[in-house]
Amino acid sequence: MWVSYWLDIIRDSGIVSWIEIHDGLVGGVIGAVGVIVAVLLFWKEQKNQRKRDDDELKQTKIRCYTTIEKELDDHFEALNSSDFDIIQDNEDFQFRSLFLNVDAYTSLLNSGLFTHFPKFTQFALANLYIRIKVHNEYQIQRSMLKGNFQINGLSNRRMDWSLICLEGDKIMSTYQIEILDILDDLIDLIKVEKSNLTSMKF
Repeated sequence: MWVSYWLDIIRDSGIVSWIEIHDGLVGGVIGAVGVIVAVLLFWKEQKNQRKRDDDELKQTKIRCYTTIEKELDDHFEALNSSDFDIIQDNEDFQFRSLFLNVDAYTSLLNSGLFTHFPKFTQFALANLYIRIKVHNEYQIQRSMLKGNFQINGLSNRRMDWSLICLEGDKIMSTYQIEILDILDDLIDLIKVEKSNLTSMKF
């Protein structure tokens, strides 16, 4: 009876209304805090994901540089090596018999990874490999010509097959010199860009 009496007084005095308002405000604040925490957690996760993506992209670019750098170094060593025969050697020019590998360049080109290089580097690589592909094609054609002469017995005649190739060899010798000059600059460029990329922090 007394409990009912005091509850009626509290209700009639408006105290219940303030309690309800207070509870509502507390609930609203808690809800807002929950939303803010959720947003912050989402933002942090997005930031971490972007960092992971940037790190993954960086590693992919470094692998591209490492791949092409190895192939360019191999070309440079081959063109300077004494392991390959000098098949034309006179006072005007020298021409080495060798085939330059293009697998790394072709792989990067076909996979789309080539676009990870700066535009200038892409142009420099394309300029080099155009010359390498012409050089390699000439080596193949020269070898086939030599084979035809030997198979058909033409080498027994006064005409020497190597004399037929003389002008072509002379042109290709300039290609080998040009390739070496381009390689010299391009290898340095690749190493600098790779070093800058490796030291880059996100």
